[in-house]
Amino acid sequence: MAARAAAEKGGRVILADLEPEFGGALKWSSETIDGEPARAFIDRSVSALEDAPNVRLLPRTTVWFHGLMILRPGLMRCVRFPLV
Repeated sequence: MAARAAAEKGGRVILADLEPEFGGALKWSSETIDGEPARAFIDRSVSALEDAPNVRLLPRTTVWFHGLMILRPGLMRCVRFPLV
């Protein structure tokens, strides 16, 4: 998972997902990743990201890119992050 690799190297990571849970289609997959069921891999990866101080997880968030990344969590507020 790219987000986890970047976080482990000290990078600032923002992971956004439109859904309330991270993992996309892997949540329903019967595949294995690194020898464990896909769902267990998702849970372990998200848990590691939640514990990292340099990671911000944004479930239920829409992302637009127009020279500036615009993240809209839920319907409550709009957060802008310059890509510098």
